[in-house]
Amino acid sequence: MLIARPVTISVLVAMQFALSPTLARAQDALRDGGRPETLRVTLAAVKPTISVGEDLQLQVAIWNDGPAEVYVCRQFDRLEWPLCNIKLFLEAKPGRIGSQVGLAICFYATHKTPLSEVISRDWVVLAPGHSYGGIVTMDPTEFPAIRKPGRYRVLATYSSGGVVGGYNGRVFAEPAEVERLPAREWKGQIESHSVPFRVRSSKKWACPVPSIRNTP
Repeated sequence: MLIARPVTISVLVAMQFALSPTLARAQDALRDGGRPETLRVTLAAVKPTISVGEDLQLQVAIWNDGPAEVYVCRQFDRLEWPLCNIKLFLEAKPGRIGSQVGLAICFYATHKTPLSEVISRDWVVLAPGHSYGGIVTMDPTEFPAIRKPGRYRVLATYSSGGVVGGYNGRVFAEPAEVERLPAREWKGQIESHSVPFRVRSSKKWACPVPSIRNTP
């Protein structure tokens, strides 16, 4: 199975805001059967202009705009289960360009992992009105198009297979155990708005010419 290499993630942070009683009541109502929770992902360039050969760093954040707590993956750059990551795409006239680096990985499930173990290891509870994110890096070796000077646009997608489904049968979980989870699993894919950035030519410094003096 071929799995595209996810982007590098570092310095994950949780940006938290006060949870109002109204949202808390809405969360309780949702558990009794309300509308599905809503996530969105935002993207911003740390530096809108970079030099040729330089990595583009972007601040990414997943926001919970819904009334209920949901699970988002703790790490977005895992090369193993769960199926949950953030990917970058370069906008182009013919379409979108993803990472040009691929990675073939084989997974062998020798035993099933308890749900409680993967929840504590791989997932974070994202409360309503909160966000979770960090720095993602667009590497020119993975996106050769940005090796040339010019103006570009980039966007990010967040996708998750869920706290159970994201492991493709490698998690042992009774239906009642899933129902008792303090937050809901979120499955699907969302994308950010596109962000502009510019790649400029690298500065070239001329080598000094040695002076030649005639000796008498």
